[in-house]
Amino acid sequence: MPSKHLFIDWSGDLGFKFGRGSTTHLVIAVVSTVDYAALQKLISGFRTERGLHKAYEFHHAHIPEAERAAFCDALHDVSLQAWVLVVDKRRLSGSFQRRNQYDLFGEFIATLADQLPAEAVENAFVMIDAHATTTKLTRRIRVAMSRALRAREIQPGIKKVRGYPAHSEDGLQLADMLAGAVVESKVKGGIDHLAGLEDRVRVIWFEESEAGK
Repeated sequence: MPSKHLFIDWSGDLGFKFGRGSTTHLVIAVVSTVDYAALQKLISGFRTERGLHKAYEFHHAHIPEAERAAFCDALHDVSLQAWVLVVDKRRLSGSFQRRNQYDLFGEFIATLADQLPAEAVENAFVMIDAHATTTKLTRRIRVAMSRALRAREIQPGIKKVRGYPAHSEDGLQLADMLAGAVVESKVKGGIDHLAGLEDRVRVIWFEESEAGK
């Protein structure tokens, strides 16, 4: 039986020095699939169709516009569900901005976890864009997701969280491309390459709760 996977990648950073290089927005994408092998086969076939090397990495910030457009257009034929959280860091309160960066990221992950249906997370294998599994960020994501799911009484929860470099996992590249496409359309006001996918790629804007201010 194909196993469930969740892939998490993001565009932007957790800094608040906007005049010194920090991004104004952080965009986090979560992609859900119940058949990762089928997804890999589709993306591999897309590389072949486009005449790309079999190890070609789909990284939104580093590939030509033509490949971005073609990739997103191909998603209309892919069975997927995704949730993309947009955080306008300029709107966060001072107390929020002073929080530890790992706790802050965990807050955003918990917000996303609240959107995920039970069938997508129960016993799911979570992959994040990281070069190692034993990192503070990986652990924080696991804790944040597990707590959010327990609060919703979803059992069993996620199976495990592992870090992998995005160049080695097509699912992470898909999450990166979705995050980048949302930055392009929702943050920069550019072309919306995800038009027509709204029923499968849900964009959520982060709202800080009064308790967190």
